[in-house]
Order: sequence, then structure tokens, then C-alpha cells
Amino acid sequence: MKKTQLTFPEEFAKRISLNYPFAESLMDALNSVPPISIRLHPEKKMEDLSFKSKMPWAKNGIYLTERPTFTLDPYFHGGVYYPQEAGSMYLSTILENIELKEDPIVLDACAAPGGKTSILAEKLNNEGVLISNEIIKSRATILMETTTKWGYCNQIITSNDTKSFRKTRIKFDLIVIDAPCSGEGMFRKDPKARKEWSIANCKLCVTRQKEILENLLPSLNDAGYLVYSTCTFNPAENEELLLHFINAFDLEICKMPQYDGMMQDKEGIGQYFFPGFAESEGFYCAVLKKKGHTEKDKLKISTNSTVAAPNFIKKSKTELKYYQHENFIYACHPLTRHISALLKENLFVLKTGIMISQQFGKKHVPQIDSALSPFIETDFEQLTLTKDLALKYLKGETFDLASTPGIKEILYKKIPIGFVNHLGNRFNNLYPYEWRIKMKIT
Repeated sequence: MKKTQLTFPEEFAKRISLNYPFAESLMDALNSVPPISIRLHPEKKMEDLSFKSKMPWAKNGIYLTERPTFTLDPYFHGGVYYPQEAGSMYLSTILENIELKEDPIVLDACAAPGGKTSILAEKLNNEGVLISNEIIKSRATILMETTTKWGYCNQIITSNDTKSFRKTRIKFDLIVIDAPCSGEGMFRKDPKARKEWSIANCKLCVTRQKEILENLLPSLNDAGYLVYSTCTFNPAENEELLLHFINAFDLEICKMPQYDGMMQDKEGIGQYFFPGFAESEGFYCAVLKKKGHTEKDKLKISTNSTVAAPNFIKKSKTELKYYQHENFIYACHPLTRHISALLKENLFVLKTGIMISQQFGKKHVPQIDSALSPFIETDFEQLTLTKDLALKYLKGETFDLASTPGIKEILYKKIPIGFVNHLGNRFNNLYPYEWRIKMKIT
């Protein structure tokens, strides 16, 4: 492999050497070229897919032979795939090996940029409710973009400190915490992570991780699951940290399938992915279950205040109800709306379900969600663009596009990517301004 030959923080190298007999191999791997991996959307198909190999622990995960410029691929903007670190896709295996109750309520507590949340959405497949939270507003915006492109209808996006969840009346059947950490597993992929590493920062991360667990574990339902993960090799942020919470919150360790290259931590709680041994960046994950038994909640869910679907909705592939908030129409399941209302009592909710249209009098202007969700089908005329024109559209440009006046759905190959309002001799580009390609297209 090609070596980048970057140096490591002295204290990091010392700790690794003292704790791991394979320290030299690990540090060699951290100076090699990282693998490139993506996860495919199960409901959207890519033509002429070329890849190196499939991922053993994620059925929709694949390795690429080389890194493309994702920004210049209309398939990426259409939500056909998501670039994601391979180890973090192990969440797919975890979800196949735990038993969630019917219509579970799931919290992804540190969800941006959205990779793990999209795996959770696939598993739930529009059943139950998925709350995806990100405290940092700028990252929450990225999270909303990712979830919109993935297009599932049972999601609620929030932006809150995890301590705010103490105030909710909701118990979660699954809590996923991809905790902010010292980032040692990113030393190969992101050289800046090496410069930011320090013992003081590691200790700060442990303090923050403890706070997150203390904030959220009281809201874990009996027989509910905690999935805890980091991208660091530091035991103090992983298995050593979890030991205390296993005892304090009456949790039991759940053993998960192990694949070649994975290594169990020294306490027998979770698993490590070490570069050079597993084809991934550095990653740690553990699954814990709260002891006890939970009955199915008997929630009184009202379907009042529903409105008719906009007339451009041809059909939906999942059961949806339509609601109006201000001048927007959105769609979700009644349970999703019910949980959103409970969250709004104490939390800041950014988005519930999928945005269908913005209403101006009797006129409905479709929102990007209506194009990108594979579970919504519109009856707008479809216009298919070449790759060059699709990129111009995604950049927010206008160009010659023959059509009759009216709203048109724009496709790249067979994948919807957005809308235009055609005026007969020109069109208005309706692709969201904040999503538009900023880099130069050559």
C-alpha cells in the first residue's frame, strides 16, 4: 500500500505500544491508503454499478476500487447511495440481531451527518418512529439533507442537548449513541485528527460521553437496547466507560456476530475494528440491553387535523396521513406525529415526516421530499437529463429544456432529483438553494 508516513502524537503511540502486541502493524495501517466504501439505498437502483467487493457485515455496503468525486455524481444527490465508513455499517448486523417490539420508538442521539440514522430508517422501514438528534445546528442541517435524500416517512429531526431528553415522557426502545470522541480511528482518513489529539482532549471526551449516557439511559425502556459506538481506540472512552453504566443501570451485554478482523475488547463488552485487520477505519461498538420486560404501549393517537393529500400525489407506498403546519403540507404516520407533539413540549423539533408541498392559496408547490422519497409517487411529467445537464441543474443553473408550461419532475436516468417550474420558454430551478453544488464543474 502507498504510505503517507505521517507522525503520531507521542503519548498516543506510547499507549498503543503498551496495550497492543500488534501496535506496529496498526500504526503502519494508519499510514496506508484507507478503503472507500458506500452504502446503497435498498429502494433506489443504480445502473452500471461497478465495485470492488461487498461488505460482509452490511448487505447494502460495498467497497469501491477508487474514490470518485461524490459531489459530481447525480446519483449521490438523488440518494441512491451514501458514502460511509465501513466499520460504522456494522450497525446493520446489530439491527438484524436484536429484537425490537412492534412500532418501536428509536433515538439516534448524535445523528449527524446521518449515516447511522439512514441504516436505522432502513431497518424500521417506515414502521415505528425514528428520532434523529444533533445538538449543533449546522450539523443538524446536514442531517436533514441526508434524511430527506433517504426519504423515509417516520423520522423526526431534533436539535437539542441530550440533557433535554430527561424532560420528555417518552421511553425509547433503542438508543444509538455514536459518541463524540478523540477520533483516533480517523488518523488515517483525516490527518487533522492527529494534530487535534491530546491527553487533555481524551479526558474531556470521557467527561462528555459520561454526561450523554447519564442523560439518556434513564429514558431507555425496560428490555430496550443501547448501541454505543466511537471512532477511537481509547479503552477509557469505550469498554472502561461502559463498565460503570452496566452496573448502575442494570444492563446486560449482548453478544453480536464477529467477522474476520474484528477484535473483542479486554472487558468482553464490545468489538473493535482496527485498520489493517478489518477493512475499515478505527471503530468501536457495544450493544447493551436493559433488564426487564416491557408491554406494548397503548397510546391514544388522534388522526384529527388531517388534510387531503395534494392532488399531485399519485400514490404512496406506505400508509400516510397528511397534515398542515403554517402553509406547508407534510406526511407521516399518526404515531410519528403523536411522538413529535410530545417532543415539542420540551425539545426543539426541526422536522416531522416528509415535506410534501408549500401552499399558496389553492396552489401547491412540491417540496424536494416529494421527488426524493421512494415511497411517494407524483403525477408530474418527468424530464430526464444527461449527466452534464443534471449537474447544471444541481448547481442551480438554467439551460435550454424543451417542455410545456408547469411543474416537471427532473430525473437523472431513472432517479428523481428534483423539480422545475417550466414557463414555456425557460424554467425556474426549484432545487433547494442550500443544497446546490458550489464547486466548479469541469
